[in-house]
Amino acid sequence: MKYLFIFIFSFYVYAEEKEAVAPAAAATTSDKKIYSEKEFKEKVDAEVKIQLEKSLKRFHPSNVVNLSIEILEKEKALQVQIDEFKRKEETYKNNELSFIKNVKAFEESQSKVIGCIEKNNDQKSKRIETLADVVSNMKPQNAADLLSVQDTEIAVKVLELIDTKKVSKIFNLMNKEISARLQKEYMNMKKSN
Repeated sequence: MKYLFIFIFSFYVYAEEKEAVAPAAAATTSDKKIYSEKEFKEKVDAEVKIQLEKSLKRFHPSNVVNLSIEILEKEKALQVQIDEFKRKEETYKNNELSFIKNVKAFEESQSKVIGCIEKNNDQKSKRIETLADVVSNMKPQNAADLLSVQDTEIAVKVLELIDTKKVSKIFNLMNKEISARLQKEYMNMKKSN
């Protein structure tokens, strides 16, 4: 607080000096003198002392009291702003921690879902392989009947794992409409592989 008081006091002194020095500065610009460095420093020091004495004489005790009250009020307002800033900073930190916690929870649940999907895909692949083994050991008519009632995607994947000669016999024994749909999917799958 001591330094704040000195700073504000100096600011007021500077403002008053500026008003008082402005006309004097205009007059001295026409009087150009050349000073050595030592003379210049002595002249500046002397001028600062003179201006400081003039400024201090202007302050009456009542002005100093008013200035002190104003400084205290500004200090209180500054403290309120500092407290508000600290509160907001704490809120931001809490929000950041909450966000990080939510991101971690989301990543964990995402990895669980991905694990479940991979597990289901593995099980589905095993079921299709098992079904392909069963169908390849069946008579073509029984295989055609079984694959006709299966989902198109599953039927095509099963047919992919069976010998092509047996697949052609199965297609010939199926209902023509179902056979055409499965053959189209089967050909598209073979092209993509």
